Amino acid sequence: MQNETVFADEIFGFHVQQAIEKCLKAWIAALDEVYPYTHDLGVLLSFLEQHQCDVAAFWDLLKYNAFAVQLRYQVLLEESFVIERASTLMQVQALYSLVQKVVEGRS
Repeated sequence: MQNETVFADEIFGFHVQQAIEKCLKAWIAALDEVYPYTHDLGVLLSFLEQHQCDVAAFWDLLKYNAFAVQLRYQVLLEESFVIERASTLMQVQALYSLVQKVVEGRS
């Protein structure tokens, strides 16, 4: 999905937002907490912070809230919004890897 001529920013952004949301909810569940019923990444990151989790590296991903399920049929992008696919994928992979370790640590 790194090729913007094949995948529109809206498609890329939606899938990135979903991946982030699911990772954050898995992290919360791994803490034996019930995650909030929301698509808002800020709410999920704040929840984790309140439970003493270090989410500092992931606040930049908050910009992908614009692609959340409830908004996906609206015009999403402001002119100032720049999608940097490679760095975004690296951040999402880092989040996924961290959450995978947290979840595996519960086994």
